[in-house]
Amino acid sequence: MNQENTNNKTIKIIVGAVILVGLVIFFSKDSIMYGYYVNKGDKEVESWKAVQDYTDALKIKYDDLLVDKIKLNVLQSDEYATSLLEDLDGVLKSSDLNQLYVDVYVKEATNAYKEGDYKLCEKELDKAVFYGYYKNDFKYIDELESYNNTNSSSNNNTNKVVRNNSNSYYNYNSNEYIIPDSDSRYLTRSELSRYTKTDLGYIRNEIFARYGYVFSKAKYRNYFGAKSWYYPDPTVPDDESILNNVERANVHLIKSME
Repeated sequence: MNQENTNNKTIKIIVGAVILVGLVIFFSKDSIMYGYYVNKGDKEVESWKAVQDYTDALKIKYDDLLVDKIKLNVLQSDEYATSLLEDLDGVLKSSDLNQLYVDVYVKEATNAYKEGDYKLCEKELDKAVFYGYYKNDFKYIDELESYNNTNSSSNNNTNKVVRNNSNSYYNYNSNEYIIPDSDSRYLTRSELSRYTKTDLGYIRNEIFARYGYVFSKAKYRNYFGAKSWYYPDPTVPDDESILNNVERANVHLIKSME
């Protein structure tokens, strides 16, 4: 009888220990997984893979030091930076995400300036400004403005010709467009090849935005909502029936390259 009682006590102790261990694991699983993803990210050789691991960790616990690691690796992932930013939408706090957008676009503007592509530099700076960047803080702003002033007269003449020969409603003398005449000119694969896939998405949707198309994705709503020419119209259909032949051809070409 005593042996039986001893065995029962032993079984109860073992069962209790198993339950306790299970409870500890259950309530600490988030910490375990958080540490797993952080360690995995720290060991990654490729920056974009590290960002993915850190993002998984951040979904478990928001940590400023982890945010800094994500920012550092995004900036090092030149080829994947813009796509990584899209993946971070809804994960990073708005203030952190906006600052990261600024950092990425300012870096791209700097690279464009050093390569002598001043138009691309301006375009990237405009993107940074949209996310809260003060353009005069740009390291090469004096040199860039000097270049723009030198070429302003010829650019103004070109803009006047475009407006006078176009029946478009929109103001073509504006840097608010990525490609101002995509509604009246057939684009080429060669000229589009200089843009990233993310840029191509904005170029394609710019065609629809002219009609007031209401976008379901927040990134397009925010981007076009900041444009003075964009007036959302919920009656605009969700198809290509609103497009003219040129626009339709441009949309199909862009889609084939995205």
